[in-house]
Amino acid sequence: CYATGVQLSMEQKLVAQAQAQGAPHLSREESALLLGAPVGQLDAALRGRAQAAHAQVTQTGLRMDQAAAAHEALTSSRRVVVINAPAGSGKTRTLIEAGRAWAETGTGRVIGITPSQASRNTLAAGIPESYNTAQFLGHLPGQRGARGRPEIGRGDLVLADEASMINSPDLADVVAYVTERGAKLVLAGDVQQLQAVENGGGMNLLARRLGYAQLAEPVRFTAAWERQASLRFRAGDTSVLADYDAHGRILGGAPEEMMEQAAQRYVALTLDAKDALLMAQDHTHRRELCRRIRGELKYLGVVSPGPSVPIADCQRASVGDLIVCTKNDHSTAAGEPGRTLANGDLLRIEEITRDSIMVRRALDVDPQTGRRRWTKHAFSYRAYELAELGYAVTDHAAQSRTVHTGMQLITGGETRQQAYVGISRGMHNNIALVFTVTPKRADPRPGPRPAPELGRAERLSTEHAGQVLPPAEPAGRKAIGVLADVVARDGAELSALETQEQSFSSSDNLAILHAQWQSETSAAHASHWSELLERLLPEEHRSEPGYQGKWLWRTLRSAELAGLDPAEVLATAITERDLAGSRDVASVIDARIRRRTAGMVPLPQRPWSQQIPKARPGHQQFVSDLAAAMDERKERIGEHAAEHEPSWATRPLGPVPGEPLDRLAWQRKAASVGAYRELSGYGDQADAIGPEPVSDDPDLRAAWHEAFTCLGPADGADVRSLPDGCLYLMRDSYQTETQWA
Repeated sequence: CYATGVQLSMEQKLVAQAQAQGAPHLSREESALLLGAPVGQLDAALRGRAQAAHAQVTQTGLRMDQAAAAHEALTSSRRVVVINAPAGSGKTRTLIEAGRAWAETGTGRVIGITPSQASRNTLAAGIPESYNTAQFLGHLPGQRGARGRPEIGRGDLVLADEASMINSPDLADVVAYVTERGAKLVLAGDVQQLQAVENGGGMNLLARRLGYAQLAEPVRFTAAWERQASLRFRAGDTSVLADYDAHGRILGGAPEEMMEQAAQRYVALTLDAKDALLMAQDHTHRRELCRRIRGELKYLGVVSPGPSVPIADCQRASVGDLIVCTKNDHSTAAGEPGRTLANGDLLRIEEITRDSIMVRRALDVDPQTGRRRWTKHAFSYRAYELAELGYAVTDHAAQSRTVHTGMQLITGGETRQQAYVGISRGMHNNIALVFTVTPKRADPRPGPRPAPELGRAERLSTEHAGQVLPPAEPAGRKAIGVLADVVARDGAELSALETQEQSFSSSDNLAILHAQWQSETSAAHASHWSELLERLLPEEHRSEPGYQGKWLWRTLRSAELAGLDPAEVLATAITERDLAGSRDVASVIDARIRRRTAGMVPLPQRPWSQQIPKARPGHQQFVSDLAAAMDERKERIGEHAAEHEPSWATRPLGPVPGEPLDRLAWQRKAASVGAYRELSGYGDQADAIGPEPVSDDPDLRAAWHEAFTCLGPADGADVRSLPDGCLYLMRDSYQTETQWA
């Protein structure tokens, strides 16, 4: 609770500081001149249809939606400005151009920050003074802010790239530091991609509170259809999977088949010198993919069978292997002047020496050929024991990468944010390899099973011998169905403040309020009826009711809701016959009462404020407040129905009358109908309340009958509460009278 309170306080302060005005900014005319576009076009792109702006290019080479986002960042007087950018839409380029325009005016310095050293190195190509967040905030291992922070002043512009990956405490510290110094902060990221591994959701919170400028065109993809498809995928539109499937981007099969196919496809792309990225949900699958790929590359001679060195995960690496640096090393020059080794850098082993290895660092993909590029100069890497094999990565490590081909292993447990990262890394191709059979399903067949690795070894030896294997039989669900479940699963993490607000909003719901009401009142009802039963029973039959007593209390509640006196009902059932020989007195009395009350319909219910029983000590005021909240909620349901006229209300009740008294009567009926719908979770828009509930909740049944009465006939006899025997008799009488007439 204390940690949650601290988090809430921090986020409330974060929002308050981010909403502050008075930040340094450029005039709209000056900004437009520096960005190379007329003010009118920039304003139209901001306030109109952003999708129509992607075809226009400014004099600085920016698309109009990019220039408009930069224009908003430069001219806004808010302390914090948010730019929301889908994958591949050029947010880093937008930040760099905004920084260039700011620097040209001489207003102040331009400073870049990113969540990781690797993304810092990318941003530093256009903004030389760039830091990762730990450097900017002066963090040391285990000590926040111990090293001091770089000086910033009034008029400075701080540009944060990949801001959705900055954890909330760091983001709060950045916002506080920038606003205190009178500078301006621009956050650029994607609220629909993955967030920080721990304590994320900060940028999403600010985007919802402050609003944001939106980049519209994901230009990373060479295929025109994939640009719009990726945006639909990002929004959770499962129908777009048909487009991906039609272009052969979704493959499915058993887990072993998909693992092997992913490894073989990566090997084929490696032999073609293409920059490929293979992604997995967790480290277990990542390690297995790396093991398979390394074994195949070793067989093909790409990886040397000679000397090897130990690396992380109890693995070994040889010349030709790809490894990933897992720790920033500012003392090691990484093949280029001024560039040091960063966590996430992909390295290729060139030579193994006595006390170190010689490696080259991978550069960005060649946009023309799609080939992987390397630094011209090899350099010594001594801390290789901490490195991991680099053939596959996790989804979080893949974010911000751009490659020729992206491939993602989909096990079925991923979220849409993970799948979106995987489906948007490749310029030319993005493939989802989907498990159509869950690996956790139990196998009912008796006896031991051969290890999967034996079958894999046999398949590999067959392939290496040049023989063609028969295609595997389709297994399990269709791949597109599994992927549709993933796309529909929103895994966006809410901040503590948003979680609290959502809880408050959800608490104003009759289903939740009624569950609390029953929790507080059921014990009071049971205690009252237990005392009543003990007082009315003969002394020889008095005992504490067993577990069957709950059914008796439920029956008494049904009788009470039907207008009967529970004490009178109990007394009549007890004196109806002798209880001698009864094994369970509560069950016998329950059965007697059921026979008497069968077919009885609950009466229209009084407001909850008139049904308050004696609650537990200290809870009486809470129960009273709860009853008042439920009555108010029911009234608001009717008001909302009268205002918006939903089809579930207008179909049975007719249109909302114009005359005030008639409108009020209509509203009260809609309140009863809507209250039952919310209590039961019934959501059919064509049918107001559905069939009578068969649950064991008498209150829910009473709410249904109250709603049913509101939907009843305008005139004529109401026979709905009559038992079946009376209805059969009336039917037969009608036939007899008709024949006689």
